Amino acid sequence: LKPTAITRRNDESSRREKIAEGYEYPVTLVAERDGQPCAFPERRLVVHSFKMAEAQSQTLDRRLKQAVTDLTRLNERKQGKARPQNQAALEAAVAANLKTHRVGELLLVQYHVRRQEHSVRAYSDRPARMQVTEESTVRVQINRPAVAEAKFALGWRVYATNAPSAYLSLT
Repeated sequence: LKPTAITRRNDESSRREKIAEGYEYPVTLVAERDGQPCAFPERRLVVHSFKMAEAQSQTLDRRLKQAVTDLTRLNERKQGKARPQNQAALEAAVAANLKTHRVGELLLVQYHVRRQEHSVRAYSDRPARMQVTEESTVRVQINRPAVAEAKFALGWRVYATNAPSAYLSLT
């Protein structure tokens, strides 16, 4: 299919500018009416709006930036700030964040666990023991190929109509 340019007249310059591109293809639908098969034509208009794609791309960039910021804040150590106690809690917090921002496939997440053993000396009737502390951290990277693929799919809409081309067309 060859794309059709969709243009409009610019108010300031009175020149025509390309605002979208689209495709049109016919589909024959069959339904049953009063027990009899009934076929009717329908046209599908597939439209890629450049402004819509740009707006959705900016929104996606904001969501990605916010998700990365929120995920890196999970690593922060501050007084009174609760941190995930173990890797399972960290993974749950990361999954909730990715779901909130709807960027699950667009970020690469790596978990790192640092285990440290230190001895605790005997006290009163308590024996000496080895205590293990575990610190989990997360590293986040943006998956550039996946983001590029997601941005390519932005701005598309499909319209279905049974109106003739003379009344509703892409041009």
